[in-house]
Amino acid sequence: MYVIETIRFLFSLTLLFNALPQVIDELLDVSVSKGKPGYLMASEIPLVLYDAEYEDLPFIYDAGIFIVLLVAIHFMYIVTLVNAATLSRIHGLRSELLL
Repeated sequence: MYVIETIRFLFSLTLLFNALPQVIDELLDVSVSKGKPGYLMASEIPLVLYDAEYEDLPFIYDAGIFIVLLVAIHFMYIVTLVNAATLSRIHGLRSELLL
């Protein structure tokens, strides 16, 4: 699990804060560190690289699996909308009770 946390931490530094390569090199240098860095656990939100590009690499996928994936993502979206609407309604009821 440590490798995953390290990779996610370094990606977050790079993508969110535009960390310089020297900073990343120093974090990975075992001669500088006295022990394993105390990284926080990675977010439960998946790491998604929006602009990852690979030259001369064909994207191969199974159309049936792709449809199954789209249906699953759509279902999660609908569940999230229902949960958001429910929480919004509960919040509205609480606000009315407080008045």
